[in-house]
Parts: sequence; C-alpha cells; structure tokens
Amino acid sequence: MSDMITDLVQQGIRLPNHHVGAHKVPCPRCSHTRKDKKDPCLYVTVEAAGKALWKCFNCFWTGAAGNVSSGHTSEPAQREYKKPVAKPPAPDQSTYPQHLQQFLMDRGISLDVARRNRVYWNDEKKSICFPYYIGTDLVNVKYRTLDKKFHMEAGAKLTFYGLNDVSPEHDIIIVEGEFDKLALEMCGLKNVISVPNGAPARLKDGDIDNSGAFQYLMHSEELLKKARRVVIATDNDKPGEVLRIELARRIGAAKCWVVKWPDSVKDANECLQKVGVDIVLDCINEAEPYPIKGLYRVDDFTVSLTDYFNHGMSAGVPTGFENLDKIYSVMPGELTVVTGVPNSGKSEFIDALMINLSKFNDWKFVCFSPENRKEQHVAKLVEKIVGLPSAPQSSRRMNMEQFMSGAAWINKYFYFVVADDEATLPTLDWILEKATVAVYRYGIKGFLLDPWNEVEHSRAQGLNETEYVSIALAKIKRWARNHMVAVWIVAHPTKIQPDKDGKMRVPSLYDISGSANWVNKPDNGIVVFRSEDAADQTEIHIKKVRFKHVGRRGSVHLNYDKDTGRYSPPKTDKDFPDVHSTDPDMVTF
Repeated sequence: MSDMITDLVQQGIRLPNHHVGAHKVPCPRCSHTRKDKKDPCLYVTVEAAGKALWKCFNCFWTGAAGNVSSGHTSEPAQREYKKPVAKPPAPDQSTYPQHLQQFLMDRGISLDVARRNRVYWNDEKKSICFPYYIGTDLVNVKYRTLDKKFHMEAGAKLTFYGLNDVSPEHDIIIVEGEFDKLALEMCGLKNVISVPNGAPARLKDGDIDNSGAFQYLMHSEELLKKARRVVIATDNDKPGEVLRIELARRIGAAKCWVVKWPDSVKDANECLQKVGVDIVLDCINEAEPYPIKGLYRVDDFTVSLTDYFNHGMSAGVPTGFENLDKIYSVMPGELTVVTGVPNSGKSEFIDALMINLSKFNDWKFVCFSPENRKEQHVAKLVEKIVGLPSAPQSSRRMNMEQFMSGAAWINKYFYFVVADDEATLPTLDWILEKATVAVYRYGIKGFLLDPWNEVEHSRAQGLNETEYVSIALAKIKRWARNHMVAVWIVAHPTKIQPDKDGKMRVPSLYDISGSANWVNKPDNGIVVFRSEDAADQTEIHIKKVRFKHVGRRGSVHLNYDKDTGRYSPPKTDKDFPDVHSTDPDMVTF
C-alpha cells in the first residue's frame, strides 16, 4: 500500500483517503488549464491488492500505481476528442450527384466523410443509402429520401450503423441517426455507432413498446459488455430521452454517460450546423454519468419532483383483477415475496398475474420455476390464455390448433431459465446472470423465482441463515431497482399447525422458513390461501406494502377454476367484501 501511495503522490494525485473503492479528484495534468479548476475529472480506483488505476475524463490520461507487474505508471493517453484543425475538404463534383453534394454540404458533411462511411445515392429509389457492415459483410442498407422517408432491406439483420469503427478498448458513443454519426466524424470522432431505427415511436404506461425494436443490441452484446464506457448522445427530445433510458437500462447504467445538447439544437448534426465543432466536442467531453438509482442530485430529478408536487406518486401497474387493484399494484423495481401453504395456489396466482400484465400492459417475463418442467409450465400458461384445459383426460380439452396458438403467444412474452446441464448449479448469481441477459436482449419487465428453496444456496463460511437471507434479498432488491424489473419470489412457510378446530389458518410472512428478513426486506408481501371448505375460491392477502401509492394492507377473494388455473373476481363485492387491517399479522412500513 505504501508503494501505491508514494507512486500516486509522485504523479501529483492526492486522494482524501486511500480506502478501497472509487475516488474523484482534480487531475494534475489538466485541471489547472480548465475554467473550473476544482472539477474532479480524474477517477481513481483503489483495489485491495495495493493497486490504483486512474483515468481522466477530460484529458484522458490513464495510469496505474502500486502493485502492478508492468511498472508503476503509464504515459498519458492521446486525447480522443481532439478538435480538427483543417477545414472540411471541398465536395468532389465528379463523384456524387449535385443534389446529394448540396444536401451533404447543407448538413455540414464532407464528401470524404461520406465516402469513408460508404454513403451513396440510389437513383432508382431516389434515396441516400447507408450501408450497414459487420467486418466485410454487408448486412443491411437503410434508404432515406430527401424528404426524410426511411426504409431498410426487408428481413435483413438489424444492427448498429458503424460497428467497424468502434472497439471495447475505447469509449463508444451511441447516437440516434446516421447523420449524427457523420457529424461527429466531422468533429474528429470515429468511435461512434448509430441505432438503426431511431427512438421508439410510442410510449405505453410510461414505458417503451419494445417488441423487437432493440434486437440490434443482441448482435453487439459482447462489445458493449466489454466497453469501458458508453456515451449516449441521443436526440434532445422526448423520444430521445426514452431511448436513452432504455439503452442505459439494457447496457447497464453504471458504465453509461449522457450527453446534453444545447437547448437550441436537437441532435449532433444540428449542433454541428448551428453552433460548430467546438460546442459539439464540449458537449461530448462534458457528458455526465448516467444517474444511478440511489445516488442523486436534485437536478437529476427536477421533472419528477415537480410532477410529485402537482400529482403525488403514481400507482403501479394494475393487476388485471378489479378487486385486487384496490389494494395492490405492480411497481417496476420492487421485490414482492409470495407465500402460502402447499397447494394453496401460489404459483398459479403469480402465473395468472403475469398473464394479465403481459395481456394488458405488454410486459415480458423471465421465469425460474424448477418445480415445473418447462413444457409443463408453458402448458399451464396456455390454459390461462385459451381458457380451456390441456390435460388429455379432460372432457373439454382444447384442440391442437388452440394449444399451439396459445404457445405462440407465450413465446412472445415469456422466457425460461432452466439448469438443464447436470454440471450447472442454479445459484442465485447464476440465475440473476440469466435474468440480466433477458433484460438486455428482450426488455423483460418481470422476474419470477419460484420457489426459493430450489435455488442452490452456498453460504459463505461464518454466515448463519438469517444473515445469508438478508444479503441475498438485498442483492435481489438492488438488481430489481437497477434494471427496473418487478420481482416475485415464492417462499414456502414452515409447517403450519391447525387451529383448535382442526382447520388450517392463514399463514403470515413470519411463518416463511428461514428468517424474519422475509418480512423486513421485501417491498411487498402476499399470502395466497385456499380454504378446505371452498376449493373454487382463493384468498389473496396483502400483508405488507412498503409504499402507500402502490397499495395497502387488506385481502380479497378470487374465484378459481381448477381445470384452467384461471382466477376471476367475484361477481359482486357483497359476495366477498374486502378485509382491511383487522388481521394482526399485517405488516406496514
């Protein structure tokens, strides 16, 4: 550690302390030249092994100190965002049609930059053409008419424009359109890719209709995973904001930085045209870290703060059950624990809830449900969609066409995590890794882990069960909030003793096997109970609601069709009135 501190001091780097973790301090190489000399642009990471790594996000000086095998420090890296000194070359009149040359000139794009990006004119389609290459393979072409109408090759691969220009060793800049990429190259930046289909066109319930719209991320998954930093420079409008949020959610907010264009311009190309190269580069260089949940300044949430003052907190997404909606809604980013005695319908209820959320809100889900074979789980979900049983012995069994039609619908909205390799242990980290991939590739909004006792738990030495459950649930909550995914965990209770009349009582969250943290940690707690006297009715008890805008404590009844696993509210509230806070086991915070 002393060697590391000595090396840092020799480089002029002075940290407030040398604790393991990330530190931000002024850069000794460039801060004295900047307008804000106290701006902490140097990021220093201190590792437990007596090693420190740093990078300046203004002058891009990088280095290492302490226990490093290749010497103590490195030389300053060349500034990536260097401002070009030469003026753009004059258009070559002999290569492009006159109207295309004029169009490019009006947008501030030189013919040299257009040629390097293989832009060309298609006279038959009366369109500017942007070819999409991966290596030497032409995988798609985007056509743009002069009056701004777009189309791509039917059935071709949807991928980023400009992939050959970026590598994970350098920061990757993502823009919204091909002309934005060309504009940044005019400013000396080639490490830029453009999304192929712009920002999402419509919003639904405050979120994105992302069915297929983000499949281009799948082809660049490894590239973006390895990237040191991703700079998101989308358009300065509402669709650009939505695209920025969704890209950061899928790539991972921790490595994303955000560019803010001047209020007077919409995007990179317009910024180049209206205010020039220097302002474009200033905006890129002054990109700010994407806000991380749990670490904010007031400036980061001024809009939502104003909305809160005007309207209060918005409720979660409706469950699709009218009577249940009065006491419980589904909030992205929250953890809900579900319990109940065996055969009470816990899994069937959550399956029905997920079907409603996908049907009415276009949500997608990933499920870890090892007590079901994947085929069996799909069949149960299909029964809820079709409304008929699939069992061969049923007298009103659905036909094959109905079954396959239902399966196709499930295929659109559900993904399944299965440890089907005997050597694979379904640990919590392994399951969350698969769920993270599902967020990245498919934009899932809900995650079911059913049941908890089927997860392979390996406690660190010295941890008791209570401590382990606390750490594990905290990890799941962080994951849920970082990815804005609603998570349900089905957890079995201990053996419930009958009451004095020999009847099974409604369990509480405190009855869950293992730890009182099943009460403390989750945002919401649900108990599913089916009385022995009413096999076609199920009680849904909301035992805990952390935030009052999401719901309240209470219980409702749902009718249950055993053949299809479907649930439905009673015809009238008089049949099964709500039970409010008379239950002593109810928990609130």
